[in-house]
Amino acid sequence: MKRILYKKQFSRDYTLAFCDIWCRAESIAPKIWTKKKQPKHPYIVFVRNQTGVDCFMDESGIDFLKKELLQNATKDKKFCTKVATNFTKTEKAVNSFVKNKKVLSKSELKKLFVLLEKFWIWFEAIWWLIVVIEENKLQKEFDFKLLLRAREQGERTSGGSVDALIEHSIKTSFVELGQFSKVISALEISLNKIPSKDILTKRMKGYCCTPRKTFLSKKELCQSFDITLESDKVGEVSMIKGSVAYPGIVQGVVRKVFGKNDLSKVEPGSILVSPMTLPIFIQAMQIAGSIVTDEGGVICHAAIIARELKKPCIIGTKIATKVLKDGDLVEVDANTGVVKIIKKV
Repeated sequence: MKRILYKKQFSRDYTLAFCDIWCRAESIAPKIWTKKKQPKHPYIVFVRNQTGVDCFMDESGIDFLKKELLQNATKDKKFCTKVATNFTKTEKAVNSFVKNKKVLSKSELKKLFVLLEKFWIWFEAIWWLIVVIEENKLQKEFDFKLLLRAREQGERTSGGSVDALIEHSIKTSFVELGQFSKVISALEISLNKIPSKDILTKRMKGYCCTPRKTFLSKKELCQSFDITLESDKVGEVSMIKGSVAYPGIVQGVVRKVFGKNDLSKVEPGSILVSPMTLPIFIQAMQIAGSIVTDEGGVICHAAIIARELKKPCIIGTKIATKVLKDGDLVEVDANTGVVKIIKKV
């Protein structure tokens, strides 16, 4: 029997703790908005590499979500409002808990993890509900603008600032394990079962996060669940194509940004290249000459901010972070949606 192919959805520079919560919330936690459970397991996996974390999903699991959400929205005219309301409510609970806090104690981290899992159940619902409404061109039949407003407001929680607080708090609260702050799971912290330094050291080289177990290699993961992960290898290319978020033509030097640790690389006039921008990127976006992303549509964070800043921006290239390297000189033609490589490092 042919192995199920898990396709890559996005890349981020998140901690294992954040991915662990995300993974369990979407895969095995009760969804609240439906009595049905996600039938595909593990459904979602996170794979750590040198630059960040790649998320892979079983697309049949995504199809289940889309179908279930659309059926609920069609049967109950108040469903979209319920999703937006609960999403906003749980997002506010998370942010009221962490507001003005520069570091969390061990007990506070555990409380945050509980709040985040509740939030993420509704994040999943609002995200895929927006997608399925767009795909079926049903914006006029549902309260689509309400969903969009709620999701935009929720980006402060899903967009990296909370993850940054988690990472800093693990470094501070687990002083002896500070160097491993990115590779300790939320479940391990909650259960007070921190792995040995030997295991954590191995995780620093890479890991695969699933709802119930963290593997040390892709091979171990794929054999355990009889699955295959989509390859992201890209051949030689001299031109990258995407969708125009804001027009203009700019030349500059590439600076790839996967997370907060890369933001200092961006200088005035740089071409900021990222899987997808986050709210914590805004200062770097303000000084960049242009913005290019792998992911996103017309209402993604990069597109919205680029229009506000009037910065040439190309989104949805799929391969920009794989093809381009820091120091490459490129021309971003955001009139046609093309990035041309002028000189490689």
